[in-house]
Amino acid sequence: MFVFVRTSKPKQHFHKRSAKTLRIGSLISETITPICQQNGFIQARILLEWDYIVTPQFAQWCIPLKVTFPFNQRNNGYLLVKATSSMATEIAYQEPQILNRINQYFGYQAINKIKVFQGPISKKSAPLQQPPLPPLDKAQSDFLEEQVNTVHDEKLRSALLSLGKGISQKSKFLS
Repeated sequence: MFVFVRTSKPKQHFHKRSAKTLRIGSLISETITPICQQNGFIQARILLEWDYIVTPQFAQWCIPLKVTFPFNQRNNGYLLVKATSSMATEIAYQEPQILNRINQYFGYQAINKIKVFQGPISKKSAPLQQPPLPPLDKAQSDFLEEQVNTVHDEKLRSALLSLGKGISQKSKFLS
């Protein structure tokens, strides 16, 4: 993304260019650097990747607001979450599981407490549905079944067959 920034005063001669195009990243880096240094990158990652960290049930009805750490530490912090009143009760009940998912995501004991702020949350729009994948023809399906036929474990065989079908359908869809 580019932003048009005027670098000098307008001149009387309009045949010369008086502005240049700059990337947004170069303009805002001075602004966000102190914030990133103050809170580390954990706060940005929690905010940006909240849908992947917690289950969709929680991500739809609660949002992370702030991460606060003890003085001179980057672990054992607390997470301030805004949630609807019904979801606040659910979060309090399942706090150990949510903390476990967050800390597994980061790979260390980043958060040890969740504080819930109750308030209205606008429902997130559902992600765009992908178009259905084209079905496999009989020859491809038979080939895949022949490949996994030597596997003795039924669950593993069905998982491998499903994986093979998914890959074949995806590659057929993309070509």
